[in-house]
Amino acid sequence: RAGLVQTIAERSQSPNNSEAVYLVIARNGKVLAGHRNELTVKLPKHGGWIRYPSRDAPESDEVLAFVRALPGGGWLVSGRTTGEQERLRELITRLGAVSLVLLALLTGLLGWLLRRSINRSLTASLDTVDRVAAGHLDERVPERPGNDGFARLGRTLNRMLDRIQELVGGIQSSTDAIAHDLRTPLMRLKTRLEAVETSA
Repeated sequence: RAGLVQTIAERSQSPNNSEAVYLVIARNGKVLAGHRNELTVKLPKHGGWIRYPSRDAPESDEVLAFVRALPGGGWLVSGRTTGEQERLRELITRLGAVSLVLLALLTGLLGWLLRRSINRSLTASLDTVDRVAAGHLDERVPERPGNDGFARLGRTLNRMLDRIQELVGGIQSSTDAIAHDLRTPLMRLKTRLEAVETSA
C-alpha cells in the first residue's frame, strides 16, 4: 500500500494532471494521498462509479470517478472533473450552430446564383424568339458552351430558326418566280384591253 500511496502522491503533484482526481482513502475515511481531497459523497463499499460536485474546480464542474475497493480495506478513487468536457461539448454545440447558419446562407446564395443564371438563359432565348416572331428571321439564340440542358436548347432553337428562315426564303423565291411568270401574260392582256377600248 505504501507504493500506491507514493504513486498517487506523485501523480497528484504532476502539472499534466490538473483535471485528474486521485485519492487513496483508508478504511476509516482518512485521505492518505491525493491532490483533490474534497470528496463529498459516501463511497460505495464494494466500489463503482460516483459523481459529485467539485470544491476545487469552477462552480459548475463535477467529478466523475471510479472507486475501487482495496484489499484489506480502503479505497482508490480515480477520475476527472467534467468541466473541461462540458466546455468542449458547449463549444462543439456552438460551432455546430454556426456551421448550420453558414450552410443555410451558402445554400441560399447558391440557389440565388442558380436562379439568376437560369433566368438569364431563359430571358435571352425568349427575347430572341420575340424578335423572330416580329419578323427578324436572322436572329439567333446566344449559344452556351457545354452540353447541359440550356446549351442543347439553344442549339436546337437555332437549328429550328435556320430551317424556318430557309423555308420562308424558299416560299419568297417561289412567290417572286410566280409573279415574274405572270407578269408577261398580264401585260399582254392589259395591252389587248387597251386596244379594245381604243377601237370602241
